[in-house]
This record gives sequence, C-alpha cells and structure tokens, in this order.
Amino acid sequence: MRRRSDASSLVRAQHGDRRALEAFFADHLPRLRTWTRMRVPRWLEHRTDADDFVQLAAVKMLQRLHRLSPSRADSVQAYMRQTVLNLVRDEVRRIGRSPDHIPVTDEEESGALSPLDHLVGRATWQSYRRALDRLSPRDRAAIVGRVQKGWSYEQLRRRLRVASANSARMVTRRAIERLVKVMSGGNRDSG
Repeated sequence: MRRRSDASSLVRAQHGDRRALEAFFADHLPRLRTWTRMRVPRWLEHRTDADDFVQLAAVKMLQRLHRLSPSRADSVQAYMRQTVLNLVRDEVRRIGRSPDHIPVTDEEESGALSPLDHLVGRATWQSYRRALDRLSPRDRAAIVGRVQKGWSYEQLRRRLRVASANSARMVTRRAIERLVKVMSGGNRDSG
C-alpha cells in the first residue's frame, strides 16, 4: 500500500499539488535524516551539520522530481541516500583542499604586532583597526570571527544569531565590503 501511496503522491506532486509535494517530502525526509545522522563522520559535523546534507539532497530531489517515474517511486530513498553520500564525499574533498586554520593566540588578540603586522606594515594594520572600529558591532564580530579567529560560517551563525551558515557568510561578505569601503576613504556604511 505504501508504494501505491508514494506513486500517487509523486504523480500529484509532479503536477503541482503543493500538499502532495509536502506529503512526499514529509514521508521521505525523516527517514533520510535518521540514516544521514548515522553516516556523517563526527569530525565533519563541526563544519557541516547532517541536516545540511539532507536539505541539499532534498533540493536535488526536487530539481529531478519531474524526471522520476511513478513506477520508480520506491527508489527515492536510494537516490537521496546516494546524493547524501556524494555530498559528504565532496565536503571531505573540499576540506582536504583548504588550508588549516591557525588559531589566534592571546598575544595576537591583545594587539601586539604579529608576523603579519610586520609583513604588511604597521600603517595598514592601524588603518584596518581604525576602519574596524567605525563598523557596527555585528560587522566587527563577523570580520574578527572569520578573518582573525578563523571561525567557520556555522560558528559565526551561532555567534551572530542568524538563521543559517549561508546567512552568516552573506553577513560577513557584506561586512568585509563595508570595511574595504571605509579603509579606502568611503563613508561609514554599517547597515
């Protein structure tokens, strides 16, 4: 009976029935979420949550929904599970290509000159600090967290109290744009 129900809701969802689409995902996502949580490596969770992989798999499924044959409705879980595995592999590869974050020491946080300060020059560092002081507290937190402390966007999401890691990324990007504008002599824009 479940297979017939899956096929029926799939056909209705493919024809634009929003309730059928919601029912289709309400049936599949909890099982996928449980399966994913057991398979995402624990060391990876500090960068990307298992629910993020489930959400991305659901989006990919939604993009391919119109291509799925109702006679193959039982293969949805297998497709979404394979999608999650591919996303996890992609994330592991991406992490392997990115450099390690070096934590900021107390000495560097205190304002003492670091090797970077010596390299780029004291004037640039002072200009950066003055411009940073002209930004809003939220912009400062985003920039210091990402640039100086090397926080992930997930860590920034919690610190900035925004809805998602992508929101934290956008807040940080806009804050850096405002910082560059202030450093280049533009007006304060800490919106």
